[in-house]
Amino acid sequence: MADDNPLSEKKEISFEEIKDLPLMGFPKRSSPILHEMLWGSFRSLGWQPDIVCEVIGKSTMLRLVGHGIGIALSPAWVKSLSSKSLKFVPYYENAREIDLYISYRTSGDVKEALAFFDAVKYVSGEATRS
Repeated sequence: MADDNPLSEKKEISFEEIKDLPLMGFPKRSSPILHEMLWGSFRSLGWQPDIVCEVIGKSTMLRLVGHGIGIALSPAWVKSLSSKSLKFVPYYENAREIDLYISYRTSGDVKEALAFFDAVKYVSGEATRS
């Protein structure tokens, strides 16, 4: 959201605080999984969001947010593209998760891939590092 938005100083935002605000996001045709994660969380709460704009480009979306067109729900990594005129406030309410899969070659030298898997398991708490 724009840094002058009254909600920008909050540590976390709830559904009740944003449900009636103009929202921006990604269109289903360009990002179906992300689209469903964002808007599906609203539908599961029985609410149709006020989507004022859907854009494909993340930097375009951030510029529109900066101009006060609305707020955007986006993955946390979009923060790395941000300007100083924007604030990123976590929204966790009824958040959905997706499964991620990794493909790798099983022949040849795969020690780096296996080390990566071990690190992911360690960070996620599924395994202890030896």
